[in-house]
Order: sequence, then C-alpha cells, then structure tokens
Amino acid sequence: MSEQALFERLFWYRERLGPAPYENMLSEALAAALNRMPRKEMAQFVADLFLPSDAHLAWANLTKSSRSLRWETEVWTDGKRADLVLKAEATPVLVVENKVNAPLRDHSRSGLRAKRQQDGSRSALPVDNNGEEHSALQAAVDNDLAEKQEIEARSQLHTYGNWLHQQVSASQLVPRWKGAIVFLTHASPPPEDFGGAIPGPYGVLWQRTCRWRQVAAWLEKAHAATWLDQENGLKQGDQRPGWAVLAQEIAGFLKGRKMASDGLTHADLNMFESYFSGYETRLESTFGMVRERIEAEVQGIKFKNTDTQIIDALRAVWGYGYLTPPHAPSKKAERYLCWGICYPDKESDWNKVEAPLSGWPHAFVALAFEKTEFPIWTRETEAFLPDGWRIVKGGSDIYCYSSKLLHEFPSETEALFKQFSDWAALRVREIEPLLREIAKT
Repeated sequence: MSEQALFERLFWYRERLGPAPYENMLSEALAAALNRMPRKEMAQFVADLFLPSDAHLAWANLTKSSRSLRWETEVWTDGKRADLVLKAEATPVLVVENKVNAPLRDHSRSGLRAKRQQDGSRSALPVDNNGEEHSALQAAVDNDLAEKQEIEARSQLHTYGNWLHQQVSASQLVPRWKGAIVFLTHASPPPEDFGGAIPGPYGVLWQRTCRWRQVAAWLEKAHAATWLDQENGLKQGDQRPGWAVLAQEIAGFLKGRKMASDGLTHADLNMFESYFSGYETRLESTFGMVRERIEAEVQGIKFKNTDTQIIDALRAVWGYGYLTPPHAPSKKAERYLCWGICYPDKESDWNKVEAPLSGWPHAFVALAFEKTEFPIWTRETEAFLPDGWRIVKGGSDIYCYSSKLLHEFPSETEALFKQFSDWAALRVREIEPLLREIAKT
C-alpha cells in the first residue's frame, strides 16, 4: 500500500463544519511551496503556468531587478480578499484567484440610481442651483442615463485586476511591468472575455487561465529533477530540498482529489464505444435537426451539399451546408454555414480574434469560405456584421462566427440540442443581411 500524501492525511482531520476548504488549503500550500523555491525555479513556475508568452521578457527583468519576491495569501484589495498575491519589495505585481468548483463571486456595483437611493433623496431627479427640479425633458434624459449606468457587471477578477493596475501604476519599482492576473481553476470556467490581448475590464494587460492539473504536473516534474537516485537517497536519509518535498506532497494531494489526471477515464472509454456503434448516424441526425430548424426559420435560406464532420484543426464537430442564391452569387459551391460544438485551445482558429474564446466547450454558428474564394472585409461588409459576431482574420476557412458557452444550454441532451437549434436559427437570421450583401459583391 503506497504512503498517503501528507496533505491528504492532514485534510482528513479538518473540522467538518461547512464545505471542504479546498481553495484556502491549496492557496496556502502553493504559497508555501513557491516561497521556499529558489528564485530560478519559482520564476520558471510563474513563466510556465501564470503568464502569456509576451510577458516573459518583462517577468525576467522583474525577477532580476527585485531584491525580494514573496507570495502572500488573503490580501485585502479594495475591501475584498485576493487568494494569492506576489509582491516585489512591497508592490503587488501578480494576483491569483483560486477556484476548484465554485463560480466566481459577483462584485457588481450599482451606478447612479443606487447612489441616489442610498442618499435618500426625495426623487431621482437632480436639482439646479435654485433647488428646483429639472424639466420633464431633462429628467427623462437623466433617468435614461441612470438606466444605462445602473449595473456594471463585475466579478472577483475585475476587482483584483483593476486594484492591481492601480498598485503597479503607482509604483516606480517595477518599470515596464504591466501586472498579471491569473485564474487558477479545476472545474470552474473562466469568463468568456478573460485572457484577451487587451486589458479590457480586467485592468491589466496579462491575463491567464491555469488548471490545477498543470500545477500538479509541473510540481511532479520539478520534484523528480531533485530525486535522481531514490534508493540511495533513502539509505543516506532524505536529502531532497524542503521545497521539493512540499511540491511532491501538493501534487500527491491533487492526485488524491482527482485534480491532476489527464489519463483515460471510463467516460473516455464509453466515448470510444459510442463512436464505433453508430456515431456518424447520430451525428447526422442531430446536426441535421439544426439544419432543418435554420431552413424553417430563416426566409430564403436553402442548403446544398450538406454533411457533418470532425475538424481537427478547428477542434470542432459540426454540420454544414453550402449556400445557394440569393445568399451566394451563383450555384457554385464556395461559401457555407456551419453549426456545431468546438473545444478551443490557444493554437486554434478560435483565438484569431481580438477576444479569443476561452478553453471551455462552445456552441457556434459560422460563415466559412473555400480559401480560394475568401473575401476581404470592407467597411461596407463590416457594417452588416451583427453584434455578438466575431471576425476571424487570416489562416482559416472561417470568415466570422457567433458562439455561446455550452454549459449555458440545458444539461439534458435532447433539451440541449433543441435549444441549440433555436439559438442557431436566431444567429443565422441575424447574419442573413450580411450573406445577401456579400453575395452582391
């Protein structure tokens, strides 16, 4: 019987009041391990798991120029506690929000209307210098503005990222460092707009989602590099550095909690069985239902040369149909609509947009072209692009697409694809004017 991981044994003795405190325990354990690592190993951990590649040079400069780098837990940020914060000297430079299965907490803040209600004012109308209420027209304008500013959707990542931006901007100790915020998660999905190429509502330029399974794999590998001769080490006493022992124990705890495995599971084996027992027939039946819904709901849309496929390059399974006039200039097959489910990664075409898709499964509808017929975007065609559709620029058959996180659909299969069919039809109805415009040109 193999020895049980230290943290697994300690976790068994926790007080049983309330839910299991995985997140707090893991944050404390990871901070302890990172603070005990030599700076070279700690810097490599951060570069490998917590930063996008365009931050690596600035990170290397920061680690060379800072006298002290220390991880702290439960750090106050604008009245909220961040799970993990890395400080260079006394300046926060990186924030980690740690989740296992829980969703991000809502940090939404109310706008003008809530402020007026909090002030206890007699009415929602502003007053002029004479204490008189504005005219009815001005009141309508003010109330419309209040409606638009009433709620600003925020999560923990927004709060911590914008706090970090203020801290980094005010410091002279870390020139050229833009700040980084990390969403460290096991099964909790990141926001769809998190991890883009611009700060956006998150305040800082560098945003990264990291999985606990990646942490486990990195810690295991780092530990192995310090334990070259296990048998001799046991004879002479444990000569491993303390941080490496701690790294191994954390990895062991993650394995015990089923948070570290990338190997085949029973679900994978069931998938293979399903694939070899009529998968293609079910695929055609399912996505054929979506196609029929689109043709029934969108006037003038008729498809030819329809089929279903698995596309490795796009990490997607989809159905598709080539467009016919008036949504194509001729009967020649050159442009098609596709609808399906994708599993994005950073190398896929779903990242060739300003706000790349997160790594979670998405339903999508897309307009695509044969590459020899790929049209160039113009101001005229962009004017027809509906809200919520994204342009893909270069290196892909896909011209533009709309997507929705798969977990936002019902979990029951029949209900999922019924709602997916309705959603796909609405998306095609939105883009139908663009199809006609492109057909003219």
